Amino acid sequence: MARPACLVLLLCGVSIPPSALAARQLATFHAHGAAGHAGYSCDDDCQVKEDCEILSYSCGGCSFCFEDDEAVDRGSGDGESREEVRSPEPKSPEPKSPEPKSPEPKSPAPKSPEPKSPEPKSPEPKSPEPRSVPPSPKVEEQVVAHKNYGVFGPGGPKFTDISQGALGDCYWLSGMAAIAYRHPELIENAFVDRSLWTSGTKPVYTVRLLLNGMESKVAVDDMVPADHAHGFLFAKTHDGHDIWPMLLEKVYAKVFGSYFKILAGLAYDTFKALTQAPVDLHFAQDVEQKAVWEVMTTAMSKKWPMTVTSLPEAVVTAPGHEYVVLEVAGDYKGERAVRLYNPWGDENAYTGRHSSPLSKSQGDFWLTFGEFMGGFNVMHVAKVEKGYVVSPVRVASNAGHALRLRMQGNQPFAVQLEWPADRFLPEGCEVDMPGVLLVVARADAPEQYKVNVVPRISDLSNARIDMPGGAGEYLVYVSTDFPTAPWIESVVVNTYAAETVEITPNTKVDPKKALHQMIGFDCDEVMWTKADGTSKKYVRAAAGFRGSPAVWKGEEKGDILWFTDDGWRISPSEAEWELSFETFLGVSQLKCAGAAAGSFVQQQQQQQPQRRPRSSTLAELRQQRRQRFGSAAAAAGRFGGGSLAQVDGAHACAVGLERFSKLDNAAQIARGEDSLFPTDLESVGPEDMACGDTAQGNLASCAEFNTWRSIDAVLGR
Repeated sequence: MARPACLVLLLCGVSIPPSALAARQLATFHAHGAAGHAGYSCDDDCQVKEDCEILSYSCGGCSFCFEDDEAVDRGSGDGESREEVRSPEPKSPEPKSPEPKSPEPKSPAPKSPEPKSPEPKSPEPKSPEPRSVPPSPKVEEQVVAHKNYGVFGPGGPKFTDISQGALGDCYWLSGMAAIAYRHPELIENAFVDRSLWTSGTKPVYTVRLLLNGMESKVAVDDMVPADHAHGFLFAKTHDGHDIWPMLLEKVYAKVFGSYFKILAGLAYDTFKALTQAPVDLHFAQDVEQKAVWEVMTTAMSKKWPMTVTSLPEAVVTAPGHEYVVLEVAGDYKGERAVRLYNPWGDENAYTGRHSSPLSKSQGDFWLTFGEFMGGFNVMHVAKVEKGYVVSPVRVASNAGHALRLRMQGNQPFAVQLEWPADRFLPEGCEVDMPGVLLVVARADAPEQYKVNVVPRISDLSNARIDMPGGAGEYLVYVSTDFPTAPWIESVVVNTYAAETVEITPNTKVDPKKALHQMIGFDCDEVMWTKADGTSKKYVRAAAGFRGSPAVWKGEEKGDILWFTDDGWRISPSEAEWELSFETFLGVSQLKCAGAAAGSFVQQQQQQQPQRRPRSSTLAELRQQRRQRFGSAAAAAGRFGGGSLAQVDGAHACAVGLERFSKLDNAAQIARGEDSLFPTDLESVGPEDMACGDTAQGNLASCAEFNTWRSIDAVLGR
């Protein structure tokens, strides 16, 4: 029998216990008495730069400004900025281990002219922000009287506005950058209630997200992790003073309760939260190069936002990191190539064939298609269509529902099922992969049904069916089963379409009958006729299984025939529901007892290729991330659920979900307080866990980032 495939993802921001913090490596400099500047110089590859008040020496992993007898250390790690004044070092200091960095070619070939990019590169900021951040005391500053920045620049949101800081949320920032590149209006339209930006003494920024398939408003102030020495510690501006990236990062952190809880993830989540468009996942390592190239060229031609995850063993790029796919070229310097953007913004960490000293200092770069295939795997594509809207309806969980909807136009649309993702929940409220069933068909041809196209990965909380379009009435059957989470009381069904759609209950038929009408039969006994001519009988089960009411059990060994989210399956047992007998070739081998083989499916579409469920190491990361966030009952107190004595575990989990309805606390924020996201360590993360981005080699503890300043204080001075 076939075994499920395994998806191994290494994404940025893996939480690391405090014992590993000792391994953190910081770049340093050496005193050699060269150049006549306070007796300091760096390595032999030092370059003079005019980006300091006096003089700057940039030496691979560090750079220093010199003035009189003081050295201003402007960076450590990856050539980043550190505005910390130090006294002169002694002549022979004990050297420290340098920050790991990708090797640069000693004699790079002259850079040939590159094709014109859709987005011109803005000037590199003079003082890029650090990736490694030392501990700092908490500092809060008053809003200053003047501003030289805005939420958006004159040209609106741009992908180059984004520059990742020390937080390991590259998936979130890359998804934002991909949307800003292809559909900047979606970023701009997400910011609502704009009168609150300037109506009071304290600005309030409200963002509209789509969480679990429904619209939710999230309000934040302008206090973010920052300090005097380094400025912004997490997301920051790159080519201007457009502050929307740091605001969206804070909004997402507030949704989950802390910056720590948004470490590591999938760009899939970013695309769903900001667009709710259908999102496809493709695995480059599982298919041929031709198929990968076709996925990318199609996405580019349709202006679909796209990101890609580098492999843990990637060589020419940063490993375990999320990049934006900007464009592809069939002939770039004589070969196929891909243009990517690293959300670090001022560095791309690329050391491949097209690398050069100039290109290294910018976020976007070209690499060969061969290098792409050797270093990347998971591709996320958001199938955004201009003018499309989301129409949701909430239905009860752990039950089946027959629904109807009517389309007035002929354009393609998608029907989606959404349920709460694990990231939303505190410890003790984990949700095992639920049983879900989503089936859609035209009312005038119910036997021509379609089933879910989303891969069954435990990290995804979405099922979807893509419909080709056509005016008329459609039937929808949906059922869910949350055996480990009975406190999830409802799920969301929505459409992504060019028109607003009303989804209503189908009161004319029992939900189970509606499903049987679509799948083509309703009989008590089913015969499976194998390829060798032998047959086996299955008898209808009294109860459904994993959200499916269409279940028949074998008479002898306990195997089950059932209709799953991707069609028909024969599993060896209920405990091994994710497996299927390889000798089962599909619905054409089935018949109701006493009927001709295949008689109940003569009008039915061909069985779709079966998709195996995938497991992901991201589930382990989520568990690690929750270890320090307390029990489910303790979460109730923080999320407003009342005294612990009055709250049992199940209720506490439900209270955690109720948090979403309270995130638009703009009135409280305007008064100078945000009880749902206070400016303290609770909103950063556990002090004994690492918040730094492992893709950048940063293992700094969350406590090191517990310094807050207003955006106005950092940029408005």
